[in-house]
This record gives sequence, C-alpha cells and structure tokens, in this order.
Amino acid sequence: MNIREEEMKETKRLMLMCFATYVSMYGIAPSLRELKEMTGVHSTAKAAACMRELNAEGMIRASYRPHLFAV
Repeated sequence: MNIREEEMKETKRLMLMCFATYVSMYGIAPSLRELKEMTGVHSTAKAAACMRELNAEGMIRASYRPHLFAV
C-alpha cells in the first residue's frame, strides 16, 4: 500500500467516525462541507470521493429519504 492509499484509508476512517458521531448527536447526516470541516479535508471533491467509497464498501447507506443516512 502506498502513502496515498494509506492517507485515503485514514481519511475515510476519520470521516466515518465524524459521520457516526454527528448522526448519533443530531439524527441526520452532516453535509459534505460539515464533514470537510470536521475532518480537516481541504477539498469538497475529496470528501465526496471518501463518502462514495464508504457507501460502496457498505459502511454507510442511503435510506429511502435522500437527506438521511444510516450507519
């Protein structure tokens, strides 16, 4: 695993933790910008890519209402 893959793995882990904490506190999913700010990611595109990968891996899923997510 190269350095870039390790950084992405760590970013996804951090995003998942922040995501789960936010959902447990507020009952709804954070926006990408909120996730970006919580994790220190500099790009909204990178935050979106991490969320797509987490969704593809089954770590998060969209519910029947598009603004809510379940962990």
